[in-house]
Amino acid sequence: MIEKNRHPKIVIRRTRVLAAVLAAVTLCTGVVVRTGGLPMFWAKYAGVALWSVLVYWIVVFVAPRWSPWRVGVTALGIGWLVEFAQLSPAPAWLASVIPLARWVFGTTYNAPDLIGYLVGAIVATGAHWVSRPLQMGRPGLEPGTSRM
Repeated sequence: MIEKNRHPKIVIRRTRVLAAVLAAVTLCTGVVVRTGGLPMFWAKYAGVALWSVLVYWIVVFVAPRWSPWRVGVTALGIGWLVEFAQLSPAPAWLASVIPLARWVFGTTYNAPDLIGYLVGAIVATGAHWVSRPLQMGRPGLEPGTSRM
């Protein structure tokens, strides 16, 4: 939904800037989680969930008018597509040629990762859905006014 009292291009620009900032924060958090001192189980699955959250914010950046539900389903689909692609040798080969590709595409299929992608997409969708009234302004109010 586009805010009534603001030009749509301003709202889209603000949404994209926020998505870019949140993507950067998510990326940094993911690197810290994966390289920090967490036990391996928590580091792995938190990293998977954060990867899904990162994809979520990238999709918001690319398609700022999409609803949180549509973005969440898209992010989940991308995560699952990448995970199922690991059933082929392509991601492992790519990681051997470009080492950073391991962080983006992984190398080995792991079915429990599918749950991690789901958790990340649900968390990001919920956070986006809850924050939308804050991003869009309260309905029925002119900018700079309050009901008090």
